[in-house]
Amino acid sequence: MMKDQLQEHEAIDSTCASVPERKSVFTLSTLSSSKRSSFPVQKTHFKLKENLARMLRECGKTLEAEQLFKALQSEMELRFGADHVETLGCLSQLAVTLQKCGKNAEALGRHRDCLERRRRVLGNYHEDTLQSASNLAVLLGDSQPFTADSFHEARQLYMLALNGRRQQLGLEHPRTLYTMSNLGKLIDRAPEPSAELLQEAETLHAEAVEQLVNILHEAHPLALTAKHNQACHWLACMEHEASDRCEVSGKTRESKKLQA
Repeated sequence: MMKDQLQEHEAIDSTCASVPERKSVFTLSTLSSSKRSSFPVQKTHFKLKENLARMLRECGKTLEAEQLFKALQSEMELRFGADHVETLGCLSQLAVTLQKCGKNAEALGRHRDCLERRRRVLGNYHEDTLQSASNLAVLLGDSQPFTADSFHEARQLYMLALNGRRQQLGLEHPRTLYTMSNLGKLIDRAPEPSAELLQEAETLHAEAVEQLVNILHEAHPLALTAKHNQACHWLACMEHEASDRCEVSGKTRESKKLQA
């Protein structure tokens, strides 16, 4: 469950991935029963629907999950209001689901809306706000084409999440360190790489890996992911060095031609 909670991609319940098909029938039955109950169960009712949608998403039924999340989002807006914490949580899950459906443009709009609302309602350093910042940064970092504008916006969002988690959770909290690793990963993919950017990424990767190994375990999924990000960083450094050598070699040849 720790991996699920720390995943930048957001609050995805990975325990649902291997649930048998009959689980869906049970959940639907439970949901139907909750609607008939005589005592107040509205929040339970919404939570059951959300859990069902998440389970469908993690079982690969992303379109069904999308439809359920959209219906639930409308229902919660009517019941609680558009800026209620529970409604915003559903909006965040909908954005992640759209992303998994490959509907990145719509997901981007939902992530932006959720971040803006959470900032206004909860403030910049509430964990929900920081999570929305991370979610949007992940999507921007995966965007194609990956432009300089997308890079700079994603970097600012990761910095917001990292600084906020340092303040709220502490320097050695796994969520803080995982965000640090993802920021390093983003910097490695800068459209215009430089030695300065790669050095910044080097520092981030080194600290994230060292701390996650010490705090969790070298074989913990988060530590392994951070190590993978660090290895990709080293490859990026090698490519940058090779590119620089080629550029210097090309300039030298051109200079010799001009001198001749």
